[in-house]
Amino acid sequence: MRCRPPHAQFVRHGYHHGNLREALIAAARRLIAEHGPQGFTLNEASRTAGVSPSAPYRHFRDRNALIEATAEEGFNLFRDRLLAATAGVASPYEALHRMGAAYYAFALDEPGFYQAMFSSGLPAVGTSVTQAGDRAFAVLEDAVRGLGAKEHQVRELSIKIWAFTHGMTGLIAAGSVSAMEAGRLAGDAVDAMLRDSGISVPTKVAATSES
Repeated sequence: MRCRPPHAQFVRHGYHHGNLREALIAAARRLIAEHGPQGFTLNEASRTAGVSPSAPYRHFRDRNALIEATAEEGFNLFRDRLLAATAGVASPYEALHRMGAAYYAFALDEPGFYQAMFSSGLPAVGTSVTQAGDRAFAVLEDAVRGLGAKEHQVRELSIKIWAFTHGMTGLIAAGSVSAMEAGRLAGDAVDAMLRDSGISVPTKVAATSES
């Protein structure tokens, strides 16, 4: 799975009257993907969005506020991707594993959002970002709950699954493992976590090859 470049349609010509905030977030998304959350200035975001250096202050007090807004939008999109990946899936087990694939795809397709969400470098983030992250995490919790986990198990299991998936995402991004290999290893690890918690998981049928 290859990392697609940030969407160029938001660069400079993406600004029109009335969508300044969105144009600046799109500019930050591109700059973060290229240079990291701490690798650009508010003036650079202004130039990328094609607006004056003073324009961002209509919506953002400083660069950190712009990074926060980018993270919040990223979490909202991330939640939408997780829900879309599991739409119409009757099996909670299948839904959970589809979320893993959606997680990897989001991180690779949206490096600007992903870094703003998880590697912002900010000492703290505001309530709106925290709430957006919690809403995304709740999608995973609902899937774990749907598997039959007891309520006191849901958060701990969800954190473990999230942490493992997050770690695998880093290995994929570094080229240490392929997305396919990561998916297989993560799937086995998640199944083991579920079994250790007393949750039944489907038995996998080994693939056979015909000679």
